[in-house]
Amino acid sequence: MKNTLIITFKLVVLAMFAVSCTKEEGEGGKANIEGTIYKIVDDGAIKEAADGSFVFAPDTVVAADQDVFIIYGGNSADIFDDDTKTSADGRFAFRYLREGDYTVFAYNELASSEMEAIYRNVSVGESGTFKVEDIYVKDGKNVGCSGIVGKIECSWDDGIHAAGVGLRVYLRKKGSVAPVEDTRGDDRGYFAFAKLEPNTEYVIWGEHETDKNCDIIPVYANVKTGEVGTIVNITDEPIRVSAY
Repeated sequence: MKNTLIITFKLVVLAMFAVSCTKEEGEGGKANIEGTIYKIVDDGAIKEAADGSFVFAPDTVVAADQDVFIIYGGNSADIFDDDTKTSADGRFAFRYLREGDYTVFAYNELASSEMEAIYRNVSVGESGTFKVEDIYVKDGKNVGCSGIVGKIECSWDDGIHAAGVGLRVYLRKKGSVAPVEDTRGDDRGYFAFAKLEPNTEYVIWGEHETDKNCDIIPVYANVKTGEVGTIVNITDEPIRVSAY
């Protein structure tokens, strides 16, 4: 019985010693985490795709001087354990880490001023360099927004229509008074508005003068934007203003 108690006691001590020697994730090791962050800059540029649809055309560049954060192990995602900044080529590193699981993240900067975290998980061994999957963050005044593409035409009494090249088009949110912005028709009479609130009703209009007393007559179109990142195409229903 005495020998059994001694053996049991030794096993408990060994187990406690093993637990005490198990080091959690964090600094003090021989492993490194490296990665690269790219920035998708969306300021509302729009291009026509090969299928005739319209899409936003953001630029992708390396994210220099970007804040990067790391979470050790199973720590709360609301609290980061360390942070660094990317170099001029978008690269970052967290060095001298112990073996274990880590979460690296950076933030999207939305047009609404909200911040959205983009996470990457990585497991590291006892030593060596471990790569994180590339992180893409979004930036620009059009992030989280929608757009509208339309067409303005000149119409004559004989039923002839032509592209409203250079004609001004106005836009305002439905229910508001002042225009949000204005633009002009291009060489095909096409116009575009970006940086708009998703799933929101807008009023778009052009103007023409009467042939008698030069009164300004607006021609309206009501349009509802789509989901974030989408462009509503109304070129099949052009705004037609009279030409005299």
